[in-house]
Parts: sequence; structure tokens; C-alpha cells
Amino acid sequence: MSVPTFDGKDSDSLVFWVREIEIALSAGQIYDARAQVAFALSNLGGRARAWAMACETATPGYFTSWSFMEQELRSTFLLANMAYRHRSSFLRCKQGKRSLQDYVMELHNLEAAMAGAPLSEDVKVTVFMDGVRTGPVRTELFRRQPKTFNEAVHIAMLEDHCVRSAQGHTSHVEASEGPTPMEISLAESARSQQTQRASGRCFGCNQPGHFRRNCPPTHGRRHATRSTRRVRLSTASRRQSRKTATPSRGGTPCWETSLLFEE
Repeated sequence: MSVPTFDGKDSDSLVFWVREIEIALSAGQIYDARAQVAFALSNLGGRARAWAMACETATPGYFTSWSFMEQELRSTFLLANMAYRHRSSFLRCKQGKRSLQDYVMELHNLEAAMAGAPLSEDVKVTVFMDGVRTGPVRTELFRRQPKTFNEAVHIAMLEDHCVRSAQGHTSHVEASEGPTPMEISLAESARSQQTQRASGRCFGCNQPGHFRRNCPPTHGRRHATRSTRRVRLSTASRRQSRKTATPSRGGTPCWETSLLFEE
């Protein structure tokens, strides 16, 4: 099994490293005392490994068992007031701007690293409830009044999940029911038509006193359009010429093109 290396720099990690070594020894079914010591030595690094090798070099077989090696590691790398430091950090722990999951994880780590007599359930529940930031989760905790630390964590996690789910659903509904954007050109055109309608002006010539259907310039343009169409049709008709033979002055037939004009 893979176990992280303990280098002696972070004394707080020694407690977790010792527990991981014990789990690995049990999983690997390593029961021989010297084999257990050898496995633990192989997972040391930095100054912790240098210290252990110095002990083994000065006195071969110095670590007679894993339990003795654990005691020597704790007395060498753990501070004398480590239990007080962890207990004080647990009592002062607050959620702040962190997520509820991170807050609960820190409390679990501090409790696991705490040495000596464990804190009572009443103390842990009080610390947890006072540390949760003001909001629906804190309100639900004070309403339910849990008796144990695990019960308080379960209530808080459930309420936090409900609040997050409701907030996500509300934001989705607001986004789907928002106003549909309209093009600026259409908005400006509608605004100009409303302005002309309010002022009583014609939509065609922008002059007051009549509507677009009765606009004289519009009628003139329509009449001119019809005349233009007639001229175009007449031009097309003139292109279709009809050839007729007429005698010339000398008696020789002369072909002329007679054009059809339509007025």
C-alpha cells in the first residue's frame, strides 16, 4: 500500500501518518515486529528519516517494535502543548466565508489530531452551531436543537443542500422568463411611427392634415409609376418592328421599318 512520507516539518501531520501506517500494516497483514519497523522506516523522509537512521546506526535494532517507534516519534516531533493547540483551534473555529463542507472537514481534522480526553458532545455541538454563519442553515440548527455533533452536521448539510437547490432553480426560472431582446432599428421605427401618429402627420410625406391613403404626393407618385410602366411597355412594343415594302423614287423597292407607338 502507498503511504505518504512524513518528513518531520509539519508536526500536525504526524497523527494522520501514524494512523495510515497502522491501516497499511493491517491491510498488508504485517505482524512481525521488525517487519513493521522496517515498513515505517521506509515511509520516512527529510529530517525524520535522518533522525531514525541516526538512532538505528548508533544502536542497531534501536526500534524494537512499531509501538515503541511511534512513542519516540511523538516525543521527538510533537510539541508539548500540541493537545492544547488543537483543542483551542477547535473551540475557536468558525465557518466564515468558507463552504459548510470545508468547515466540517476542519472540525473533524482538529478533533482527530486532538490528544488527551475527547470533548463532550455538548461542547462540540455548541462550537459547531456558534461557528455556522448567519443564514438559513444556522436558523434550522437552532430550531431543531440537535443533541450530538453528527446529528448537527447532518441537519446542516441537508439544509444547505435544500437552500442551494432552491437558489439554483430560482435563478434558472428568472433567466428563462426574462424579456426577449428587440433590434434597435425596429424599436426606433416603432417609436417614430408612434410620434407621427401622435402629431397627426402623414406617414408618406410627413405633412399634417391628411392620412397616407389620401396623400397627394403619394397619388402623384402612383400615377407617375403607371405612366412609366406604359412607356416601358410601349418601348418593348416598338422593338418589335413590322417591315413593309414601299417603292422608292427610282422604282426600286425600299424596305422601311414602321414603328408602333402607343400613347
